[in-house]
Amino acid sequence: MGHIKRSISRIDVRDQERQFTSTNAAWHPADVKAALEKRGISLAELSRQNGYHPTAAGRALRTSWPELERIIAGALEINPREIWPDRYTPGGLPIKYVTPRRQRREEGSRRTD
Repeated sequence: MGHIKRSISRIDVRDQERQFTSTNAAWHPADVKAALEKRGISLAELSRQNGYHPTAAGRALRTSWPELERIIAGALEINPREIWPDRYTPGGLPIKYVTPRRQRREEGSRRTD
């Protein structure tokens, strides 16, 4: 059998780039950490400066913690929803704080029947 080579087309590359830069994708924790380090800020330092245990900001990268997400995003000068879109409602409210009643109200206001 002959060896079949699959060439990568420009379309394949564009699709991969689009997938990586999707606005609906959450940042990888390593990307958040690297962005902070580029600004000369460590996660432990950020935690301590804001009165938290040194490991707190690192935990916020793995699990929802809106207060620390806001602090991390503030250090990067962006909205927390840009880093963790799956943790926030379209209105920008942390999902952790959304009650079923508030969720129904938001869904009702988005309908354009």
